Order: sequence, then C-alpha cells, then structure tokens
Amino acid sequence: MKPRGAGRQAIAAGGAPAGLARRPAAAEQERCRGVGASASAGRRYRVLFLSPVGDLKGGAERNLVDLFNMPDVDAVLAVPTPGELGAYAEARGIPVLGYDMGAVAMVHRPLRPHVMLSAVRDAIRAARQVARLSREQGCDFIHSNGMKTHVIAGLARACFGAKVVQHVNDIPYSRLEKGVWRLLRHFADRVIVISRPCWPGALAGKIHIIPSALIVPPGEPPWPELNQPIRLGFVGRFHPHKGLDLLIDWVVAARDAGIDWRLVLRGRASPEDVDYWQRVEARFGEAGIADRITIEGWKDWQSNWRKVYADIDVLLVPSNWPEPLGRVIMEALGSGVPSIAFPAGGIPTLVKHGVTGYLADTPSSFVAALRSLLADPAGFHAVRRRGFDYMNEEYGMALHYQRIREIFGLVAG
Repeated sequence: MKPRGAGRQAIAAGGAPAGLARRPAAAEQERCRGVGASASAGRRYRVLFLSPVGDLKGGAERNLVDLFNMPDVDAVLAVPTPGELGAYAEARGIPVLGYDMGAVAMVHRPLRPHVMLSAVRDAIRAARQVARLSREQGCDFIHSNGMKTHVIAGLARACFGAKVVQHVNDIPYSRLEKGVWRLLRHFADRVIVISRPCWPGALAGKIHIIPSALIVPPGEPPWPELNQPIRLGFVGRFHPHKGLDLLIDWVVAARDAGIDWRLVLRGRASPEDVDYWQRVEARFGEAGIADRITIEGWKDWQSNWRKVYADIDVLLVPSNWPEPLGRVIMEALGSGVPSIAFPAGGIPTLVKHGVTGYLADTPSSFVAALRSLLADPAGFHAVRRRGFDYMNEEYGMALHYQRIREIFGLVAG
C-alpha cells in the first residue's frame, strides 16, 4: 500500500536529503517558547484529559501519560472504556471517569461523511457529559487527545462553554480529513500539533508545534560494538501502516546481498490486525528468513524503555504510511541506537541521513545504508553519538513541559 502524500524521495548512499532543517519548525518553537511565560509562571492547572481509548494503544497515549506526570498539573482522566491507560492513572492516584462516546466510537479513518453525520447527536450528548465532568472536577480546561475527542471537546466548548486544548497526533491524508482538521481549530482555544505534517496549511494564531519528548534516564547508554551478525530490531504495533511488508523486502535484499543479520520483533497486533499479522508471519517462511527472526511480543516500556533497545544495533522503521513523528525512534536515540527509517511524515525531523540515522525508501537504499555502517564502525558510532545528543538537546522532557505549560497558561488565563 502506497502512502498518500508521503513525499517519497530517493536516498543515495551516503547522501543527505535536501531541505532537512537543523531544527523542526524553529520559528514556531521560538514563538511557543516565548509566549505566555508570565501567565504560566507558578500556576497549577487542573486538567481533564479526554482520551478516545482506555488502553495504551500507541504513541498518542504514551504522550498523554507524560502529561499526567507534569509537576504542576493535577490530572483527571476521562475514558470511554476501562483498560491499561485507566489502570496506569488510578495507580498514581489520578481520578478516572467514564464517558459514553456512543456512535462516535464507530467513526474510523478513512472518514466517511454518512458515518460522521450519523454520530452527530451522540457527539453532542458526549460533549454535554464531558463539559459537566470538567465542571464537577473543578478543571481549568479539557485536553483532547485524538480526533474523536477533538470533536467532542470542540462541541463542549461551542455548546457548553468549556475551555479546550486540542493535542493533534495524527496526519490528515484525504481532502476531507484536511478540511476537518482546519474546521476543528475554530472549536479550540489552542491547538498543539506534534509535527509540521500534522497540520494542513499555514501555521498561525492558535496553532503551535510542540514535538513529543522523553524523560531520558540519567547517564549515558552503553556503547557496545556491533554484533556479529548485526542485530536489527522492530519495536511497535504489528499494523499495516507500520510497513512490515517493506521490512521483509529490506531484509531479504540484505540477505541476497550477502549481509548476515538477525532480526528481533518486539510488539503485538491489535485484535483487528490479527489477520494481517498472520499473513506477515507466513511471508517470513515463504521468504526463507524465519530462522533469522525472533518474535518476542510486547515489552514493558514504562519501567525502563532502554531495556527494549539494549541488544539492538539498529532499529528498523519501515513505516511507509506517514508517521506523525516516531516515538520509537526517539526512544532508540535516547538508548544510543540509530534507525534506518522510511522518509515519510515527521520521521526526517528525527532521522537526518548520515547524521543521526539513515533514511531508506527502497530495498537497495536499505542495503546501501547497512553496508555503509558495517564498513565504517567509527562512523556508525559517531552517528549514534550525534543522535543521542540531538535527542537530549531537542526532545528532553523539561523543555517539552515548558512549552506545554506556556500553552496551558494561555488557555487557563
């Protein structure tokens, strides 16, 4: 499946793609850093975090957990169903409330107008319920995290007087989606987007780019020599948008080029993606590479995510459907592990070819990247060192909290 609007570009071995700025949306980040500082200084915020799911489904939910832990935020979580996210919050003393999404839960991408229209009545009901929960909990505003909750929170603002911060973690693909994204900004006090590809059109006024971040463990990661054979890793959901078919093409091409490798997969398929994952597993056997692959399942990222990457030389990120940013890339950089990644969406913001990692859009460019790092271990170490430093300088949690706090100050007043 080819991504729509992925902006594919050929990557020559050893070259750097044109147009990669040193820092993502630098002007906007400077604007965000300076605005609202006086309003937010010394203030605590009670926030109703509105999630469309109860589980720790992906990067958006993990970003939400980071906001729970902001030192000057008193969090309240509202979820439509129980799950890992709610359990995480309850274990930390965060009030967890339920709300009913009704037919809104049946709206999925790609967006279909008739499905959206059928959910309007339930969206208004949910908005009334969420606005009431926010008032009862004494919250300063609602923070929505996911397109369905952006709609509900936006209606809570328009119809019931709630203040709203929308936190956009998704890239709009179709013309309809881009129109919905632009419309929703009129139903929010402020909109945070995690990367430039997440927002269609010009950045202005209430739209702010604030990339996701990580709390990097103290000290440096170990810097081991490359394994022999090289140990490749995939971390994340087993989902069609994650490019596992392209991953197979990559590693088969490397095998055929005479490169010896081993691959470990750490992740899981959601119930709706089980058929896809079974087809991918069958391809491992058909390609004759099953004996080189270890499937370990999901790893606990909360306790120490560096352990997930500790025995991996290179992370593979073949997501040829545009990723908003790529949290696993950030975790790998913070673990001293560079990535070979498909250049789509926000990924080139993190992976600068030959500088902090490697970009590959074809099996041949993947093989070229592998050959390059295997032929120059000192150069490979320099790449992972630069990647680790870049992660700490640009995506540390302290700076992230400062940026978020300033937006919260603008909304709460």
